[in-house]
Amino acid sequence: MSAFSLPFSPASQPSLQPFRDGLRELGHREGQHIAFEYRWADGKPERLPELAAELVRDKVDVLLCAWGTPAALAAKNATTAIPVVVVGVADPVSVGLVASLARPGGNVTASTFLSDETLGKQLQLLKEADQRISRVAILTNPDNPVYAPLLKDIEATARAIQVEIVRLGVQGAGDVEPAFETARREKVGGSSWCAIPC
Repeated sequence: MSAFSLPFSPASQPSLQPFRDGLRELGHREGQHIAFEYRWADGKPERLPELAAELVRDKVDVLLCAWGTPAALAAKNATTAIPVVVVGVADPVSVGLVASLARPGGNVTASTFLSDETLGKQLQLLKEADQRISRVAILTNPDNPVYAPLLKDIEATARAIQVEIVRLGVQGAGDVEPAFETARREKVGGSSWCAIPC
């Protein structure tokens, strides 16, 4: 049995279809060889620890956490015995999900899509594209622990290329438009990356 612990709502379930299709291509038929137990936090990260604990009590074989560091941390904290597979987190090492990318250790394995190197390079490319840019807005969820070390690293890169970073917090859909309005008022020249909360 595989279990998903996500901070999103069931409306995001179609994004899991390619995963289910891939399992089917490998011969794993839902309802025959594998069953899925879904848990949704409905956009409320504070619910994640209890949802993860519930799945552990249900004795699932694998916990799969997709697109969310808070969900991954909740799963890791809920069990040391059940394998935890994490898809799409920014930096699993800095938030303590794994010991290192080469040797993760423990029961967690993760894929990553962001790092200080890639974010710094994005900022450098933005500056190369328009030398007039002196201020760049970065949208992040201040409640997501993955962003603190990444922000320090990108701000160091920004200083080196004489760009000021404007931090804008976005915790939900209602914060997006006000964040962009703040960016307009602050007269930023671009945005190097945008991390909507997950």
